[in-house]
Amino acid sequence: AYDGWKLRIEAPGHKPVESRRIAPDEGTVVLDFALEPQEDLAGVVLLPDGKAAAGVEVALGTKGVYTSLQGTSFGNAHNTPIARTDSEGRFFFPKPEGDYKLFAAAEAGFAEADGVDFPKTKTLKLAPWARIEGRVMIGKKPGAGEFVTFQPDLGRSRNGSQIMFGYNPEVRADSEGRFVIEKVLPISGYAGRVLITTLTGSGQSHMPVGMTAVAIKPGETSRVTIGGGGRPVVGRVVLDGQPETPVDWARNQPVRIRVKPGLLDGLFGRNTGAWRSYGGNFDQNGRFRAEDIPPGSYEVVATVDGPPTVDRPVLAEQLGSGTLAFQVPAGDLDAPVDVGDVKVKIQ
Repeated sequence: AYDGWKLRIEAPGHKPVESRRIAPDEGTVVLDFALEPQEDLAGVVLLPDGKAAAGVEVALGTKGVYTSLQGTSFGNAHNTPIARTDSEGRFFFPKPEGDYKLFAAAEAGFAEADGVDFPKTKTLKLAPWARIEGRVMIGKKPGAGEFVTFQPDLGRSRNGSQIMFGYNPEVRADSEGRFVIEKVLPISGYAGRVLITTLTGSGQSHMPVGMTAVAIKPGETSRVTIGGGGRPVVGRVVLDGQPETPVDWARNQPVRIRVKPGLLDGLFGRNTGAWRSYGGNFDQNGRFRAEDIPPGSYEVVATVDGPPTVDRPVLAEQLGSGTLAFQVPAGDLDAPVDVGDVKVKIQ
């Protein structure tokens, strides 16, 4: 049952204040608020030509808050503070505690700045959107009908805390594997295929796989070829133990195949394979197939999902997991590499 409401008051130049919780059965309630002065986080958004950008959405990203951009709007960003610029391009937020990032998006372009750079100018200047044209290949064949995504490499914030920002456009390649992504963030990043899995609950997994670096310049079109140099990898998950309910393999989380880190990566804390991961879905018998894995050293990670429950209707409980190291040798791109059995102990 819904247990009431809280009112939050925000005003320029003052610290935000929240009321106590107001129960649904209280009737008419009178509240008094005393606002304390506080410096705002204020600035201006400019168009690429330097003119004021009116009516532009600005989102404030902070630690623990997920900011999501879809098209040119942050409208589905749920708990993200969002402001809209006035006729002179100005915006304000109550000043947050700790690290932050500001994001601005409009038809004219995109801008972002962190808590180190923004105070220097108090300006967000929109950079024109970029564009990506490309072709996706799976081995020797075009990736007809494959879904493709782009993820900008925004990195970490300056003081080490993670600001969560979601931007995951998906387009579908044509019968020749060709695709176009419009309104691309003007930030270099990675493009790759999307492995889609319908899970045991009501949700879907959209896993980026086989990502390829793409240099992006504002207002320009970048061209990229995704995949085409790898072989299929197949295998089977074998259970050590018997779950109470038979595993619905066709709706299980996909296997993940990641580049095995080298010795120097471990010593220096590097993760050179962070963008080079792959995956494959299961058939009804627990066998998996992952496409277009280039030659190299890898590790397959398999998890086993339990059935959905009332308290976990979307992402089911994990019953166990297992890993297996393997090699993909150079060879015929049509010839699968069979890694054999991946053993998973049921907890």
